[in-house]
Amino acid sequence: IWQDMDRLMAGSANPQTEMTTRLSPLMEHLALVFHRFTRVEGSHKAIRIILNGLPVPERDPFLASNCFRQPLEGQTIRHEKGVVSIQPFILPPVSKLKPEEIELAGGREGLKGTQGFYVYRNRRLVIWGTWFRLVPKQEFYKLTRIQVDIPNTFDELWALDIKKSAAYPPDVIRNRLRS
Repeated sequence: IWQDMDRLMAGSANPQTEMTTRLSPLMEHLALVFHRFTRVEGSHKAIRIILNGLPVPERDPFLASNCFRQPLEGQTIRHEKGVVSIQPFILPPVSKLKPEEIELAGGREGLKGTQGFYVYRNRRLVIWGTWFRLVPKQEFYKLTRIQVDIPNTFDELWALDIKKSAAYPPDVIRNRLRS
């Protein structure tokens, strides 16, 4: 619950319009970060996230329901602190996507600009659209998405900050990710 938002609304002639403008990026952020929570996954039930009376939209950076998506061979990295699960995907070309699928994946710009690793800590998206400087972002990889699941026992190893908003893989994991 947000209360006493005097600084957020400072200088606003229309607080309702200002609030709507400010909530739009928050809505998109929540939709992406918690997208795995909003659908059934294994034994986990789907939850609904409501923001200011509006449901947070669905997002799926991996386009799981599209039959043209190509899952590649994944791998499991075992470490004394836990197991890292890696699953790469190649998204379909834009020509094979419906407009609603483009929106589901984050919009047309999201398709090109968010290539790379998607690191999840207990199903919550921590960092996305990065190659950790292992390869440069380029046109050739624009449809590549790699899901990396780490347990909470890896917080220190991955240099996760207190907000769980940044992560950097340790060398032992980076070397496997590179391959």
